[in-house]
Amino acid sequence: MNGLGLSGVELRFGGLRVLRGIDLAIEASGITALIGPNGAGKTSLVNVVTAAYRPSAGKVVWEGRAMNGIPPHHLPRLGIARTFQNLEIFWTMSVIDNVMAAAQGASPPRLIPSLLKAPHIVRAETLSRATALVALERVGLLDQADREAGELSYGHLKRLEIARALALQPRLLLLDEPAAGCNPNETGDLAALIRGLADGGLGVLLIEHDMKMVMSISDRVLVMDRGVIIADGPPGKVRNDPVVVAAYLGPGTGAEAVADPDRMEARA
Repeated sequence: MNGLGLSGVELRFGGLRVLRGIDLAIEASGITALIGPNGAGKTSLVNVVTAAYRPSAGKVVWEGRAMNGIPPHHLPRLGIARTFQNLEIFWTMSVIDNVMAAAQGASPPRLIPSLLKAPHIVRAETLSRATALVALERVGLLDQADREAGELSYGHLKRLEIARALALQPRLLLLDEPAAGCNPNETGDLAALIRGLADGGLGVLLIEHDMKMVMSISDRVLVMDRGVIIADGPPGKVRNDPVVVAAYLGPGTGAEAVADPDRMEARA
C-alpha cells in the first residue's frame, strides 16, 4: 500500500494492555488526526509506528515493507520523521545549525574525514545547508536562520522543531501535539503551516488536543479510547458521533455537548 498499515497491533507493559488489536491504514497524503482522552494510547501508537516501542503482537507496514524490528534511526531513510511533545532544540546553536544537525543526524559523518574536511564531507555539508535553508523557508523562518535558537519566541521554536523534521525530507510527518503551550495566534499560524505542508504533498499524522485546530485542518480524524479506535471519518462526522462525545465527556452526556470542541478539549 502507498502509506502506513497496522495489523493486529498490540502493546502490553506487564499486565497493562495499552493497544488492543489496532487495524489501521493511513495514506501518505493529507492530514490524519489522532485524538482521544488522556491515556487513550495515542502517543503509544505513534511510538510503535516510529519503532520507539516494539509491538507485543501484530505488524506495522510502511509502503509495503514490514517495519517490525527496524531501528528508529533508520526511519528517516524510509521517509518517516516525527516531532515530540517536548522541544528537541540545541538552545545555544543557530537556527540553521539546529536544522543541519537534524539532517546530518540521519547519516552522521565519520570523525576523521570530518576533521580533515575530506571532499565528500564538504559536499555533504553544502547539501545539508541547502536542505536546511529549504526547510526553514517552508516553515517561515528563513530570515531567522542566523539567530541563536534560544532567542526565538515559543511559536517560532515550534516551527523550528517542524523544520528539523522536514530536513529529513519525509513523505510522512508525525506531529505529537505541535500546538501544546501555544497561544491562540501561534496555534492559528501552526495550523495554517501544517495545512500548507499537507497541501504541498506531505502526509501528516497529527496528535493534538486542540479540537478547534483538529477539526479545522484535518481530512480524517481517528479517535482512540482505552487502546482501540472508536471512530474514524471526516471531522464533521466524528465531531457529532455520540460514542466520541461519551468517550470525552462520559456516558449519558446531553445533546448540547455534541460538536462542542471546547468541552471535548478540556478532557483531552
